Amino acid sequence: MGTKLEKTKDQIFEVLYKRYYSLIYSIMHDNVKKGLVRDYTQDVFVRIYEKLEFYDKNRGDFKNWICGVAYSKRKRHNKNI
Repeated sequence: MGTKLEKTKDQIFEVLYKRYYSLIYSIMHDNVKKGLVRDYTQDVFVRIYEKLEFYDKNRGDFKNWICGVAYSKRKRHNKNI
């Protein structure tokens, strides 16, 4: 059984996933092979979940932060092509 903090993080993540999935998918869709778009979108959300506690609101908007995670993933993908 998870701690209260883990449950809260899971609940927050669920809201974020619903709110930002389409945005992250569209970022991946523009430059990632069609068969990998969903996988890469999921990878971005895994990364966001793992690093959620490191987000610093003083450094910028949350939406910009998650877009940065997505663009970094896309850039790494394009480097490996």
